[in-house]
Amino acid sequence: MRELVAQLLSNGISRRDFVRRLVASGVTITAANSILDSVDALAQSDGTPVSRGVEYHLEYSTTPTFAQPHGFSLGPWRTHRGWVGAQNLYWRAYSQYPSGQASKPVYHGSAVDPLVVNHGGASPGPPIPASTGSGTASTDGRQGGAGYGFIQQRGAPVQG
Repeated sequence: MRELVAQLLSNGISRRDFVRRLVASGVTITAANSILDSVDALAQSDGTPVSRGVEYHLEYSTTPTFAQPHGFSLGPWRTHRGWVGAQNLYWRAYSQYPSGQASKPVYHGSAVDPLVVNHGGASPGPPIPASTGSGTASTDGRQGGAGYGFIQQRGAPVQG
């Protein structure tokens, strides 16, 4: 899929061919269109200036409120290929510099009405554990969109 996304973003294949090739690889048409929409949304700038050192973060959640999201840092890359199994997930992305605040997230859909992505397939994938957050954000997983964190330093987590 990474190669297909790269070809689409570099105008090497059309949007129609992108969807056709995803469907030929076993992705449902609904999931293929959702992936295309996600690539379109995430390929757009989040509206912040970009300098060397910017890093990108993706977050996904089983709920549209992103109450306890999971995420991963893409480093300087704006695309990612990963398997999540046949799950319904909500997605958002943002950029951040290591010592700065995260940009406003870009949602698949909108911040008010995120769209679920049905990833299709036969295998449900691994169960999603409770989130423990990221960076200096709270360790209860409820501070999504934090990337490296909201503050420069946080005390040691409370051991229960």
